[in-house]
Amino acid sequence: MRNKKILFVSAIDLWGNDNVPLRAPGKTLIYYINKKYDVYIIGIAKNNLRYKKFENVKFVGHIPFVGLKSNAYLRYLLTNFVAIPMLWIYGLIVTRLFNILTIYGYEVHGVVAGRAIVYLSRAKLISRFQGSVLYNSLKHGTKFKNLSLFTHYLAFKMKCHKAVITDDGTKANVVFRVLNKSEYIFLKNGVNIPEKLLSKPELSQILNLEMPERYLCISSRLVTWKRVERSIKALSIMQSAET
Repeated sequence: MRNKKILFVSAIDLWGNDNVPLRAPGKTLIYYINKKYDVYIIGIAKNNLRYKKFENVKFVGHIPFVGLKSNAYLRYLLTNFVAIPMLWIYGLIVTRLFNILTIYGYEVHGVVAGRAIVYLSRAKLISRFQGSVLYNSLKHGTKFKNLSLFTHYLAFKMKCHKAVITDDGTKANVVFRVLNKSEYIFLKNGVNIPEKLLSKPELSQILNLEMPERYLCISSRLVTWKRVERSIKALSIMQSAET
């Protein structure tokens, strides 16, 4: 009989703050739950415990972890030198205890811990990346000069059974091809286009703003990996073209 047991290992929040699981991580977990896999989860995000309500989720291991909201340098040290070893040791115990043969490392810390688990077990590793911060470093040959990128580099370099990479505009697939020879799946991000686009007066009323002749409207979280600076630069070019 096929072993349908899978262990998710990650340092990120696999659920989110809503009443339903978060975006891509949640959809991935729900896929395996619906496929009748016995799902096991090891992580440091307390929200992961909310997966316990699903029948096929057999175990959710929460590692109490503090300091992730501290300054960036301390967060880097704690995540890489404390969280990863804890994920590895805890994950290895669960893998052996429940005879799990598939490890799903979600994002870089989960991949590094997952690879360590696979090294000491019979399991195979699926590496999951939602993007990469390494493209510019590889392009300019600075991958070893920035210590904060080392974990990302290590995760992309590690051999796996298969990698799943999401196209978020950071060219993670290019990074993976350069650093790794393992098989991978490259998924394009979907964009929902409404049947009826809002007119400028409608948009102005909704936002309570006086809309200029030309404007750029983006929908994104204000985080660096969403390439917000690219939109700001595009707007600047548009404004310069008008003068």
